[in-house]
Amino acid sequence: MKTIRLTLCLSIIILFTFSCCLKQSSNSSKNDRELSKLKGNVKLLSEINYSGAGKCLTNILFNKVGYITKQESFNPDGSLIRRWVYTYDEENHPLTRKCWVQNDSLSYTMYYYYNANKKLTSTRLIKSNGVLGTLDSIQYDTKLNTLFERNFGENNLLGNSILKKFNARNEVIEESYIEYLIHTQGRFTYKYNNKHLQEDVYSWSNKDSLVSRIRYAYFEDNNIKKMYTYNSTNKLVSTMNYKYDKEGNQTEIVELTPDNKIRNKSTYKYQYDNQGNWTSFFGYVNNKLETIMTRKLEYY
Repeated sequence: MKTIRLTLCLSIIILFTFSCCLKQSSNSSKNDRELSKLKGNVKLLSEINYSGAGKCLTNILFNKVGYITKQESFNPDGSLIRRWVYTYDEENHPLTRKCWVQNDSLSYTMYYYYNANKKLTSTRLIKSNGVLGTLDSIQYDTKLNTLFERNFGENNLLGNSILKKFNARNEVIEESYIEYLIHTQGRFTYKYNNKHLQEDVYSWSNKDSLVSRIRYAYFEDNNIKKMYTYNSTNKLVSTMNYKYDKEGNQTEIVELTPDNKIRNKSTYKYQYDNQGNWTSFFGYVNNKLETIMTRKLEYY
């Protein structure tokens, strides 16, 4: 298991918010505040990560309805790492995302395009010199589920694609990853419990042989309780046990070997404001302090 040590000046929020921007824009009904698990009508989140690289600052500005309008991160010396500025339509669908880097120069602009059903159909990244950088497109089935995601790189060259299949409950049951030569790189298949939560995740090779399997067990509040990992012969490799506090944040992750011995243990401690948002975070790996983060929050 990887530890939570952060060696780059990027906050947990940045990593979460931008890890799957295209999917969030097309599929999620939650606003950015909700996706970031913030409580109350947060206006500004200022977060300091005391990482190995030094004291790094991130500022995130939300509009009144909970969508990010500006996000910026700074090095310990105060110099800019990245700045993103968003615009939205009247229904809060993203229209543009501009990115500035280092010496505060414009790096690119991301444009978002929608169909008549207000479903995201493509994003286009245009560099500061006006040249197309990347193009992502999405196709939908008749139920408006995301059926096919396709990426094009520079010079409009086809990159990797994802083909999805759904069951009668509109749950994704298979994702096939296809490289630019139209060769399947591999695929994932999914099974769900009666609460629509993923119960089993199977990973398959490009030759359609089983690579691994993950099984999840949940608490009553739908937080993950246990995660079991199996290898290609369906032999148990590890078990992960999770604990949470009353605010729903993880407080402990313990990785066990197949014979039930502790392989790694991560613990997390928080301090909260009166809205229930954490203002201090301390992450320990095998009882060694690895990460300290602090927050200041302003509310509307």
